[in-house]
Amino acid sequence: MVHEGQTLKLKIISLDSERHRLGLSLKQAEEASAPRPAPTETTPSTATPSSAPASREARPERRPRPERGERGYSMADAVQEPEGGIDNTLAAAFAQVRQQMAAAEAEDVTETVAAEESQEEAAAGEAIVEISAAVAADEADLESAATEELEKIDDAAAANEANEAPAEAAAADVVESVTEAETAEEAVAAEGIAEIVETVAADEATEEAAGSEAIHEIARETMEENTKG
Repeated sequence: MVHEGQTLKLKIISLDSERHRLGLSLKQAEEASAPRPAPTETTPSTATPSSAPASREARPERRPRPERGERGYSMADAVQEPEGGIDNTLAAAFAQVRQQMAAAEAEDVTETVAAEESQEEAAAGEAIVEISAAVAADEADLESAATEELEKIDDAAAANEANEAPAEAAAADVVESVTEAETAEEAVAAEGIAEIVETVAADEATEEAAGSEAIHEIARETMEENTKG
């Protein structure tokens, strides 16, 4: 009847919004567009009683006009199987559109996860920088205070030889105290940084798992829609 690529004038005979299908008819479209035979024209001077019945017989029988509200198709037609079956080409077009929409949704999920991970990593980086800066500032204060203390000890040792031995011991205590304080502070900072890194890794794993599940659900729903009916 038809071949691929051919342009046709068709009549819509059913709509199935639930299954996303459209019923078309070539036969009914051709019948609707077929020209009616023209009636035989006569004039009063040539018409005879015998020719009048022949003119009426040649005129096609008029079909009854549908009443208001009976024209076209109703919602009941949408669930009827169209003549000649469902147009598979239209169903394939709907499936392709759903796949494109699903791909766009999956891409949005991936971009959202990537954006959230980027923001979280940036925040974590800022927190680590703040911790490192705080440690450096505290160590600078400790070393400055230790330097002042050592200068006082040196002055005391220089003033009296008897103070030299106690001054050396005191200076050693100051240096040891500063070293211990800096080591402890660096350990606390390292723990804080490790906790931030672990938190970011755990959050990213959770976000990626949720994103993967969302993409899987999109694919499943799309497959169900494309195979429905």
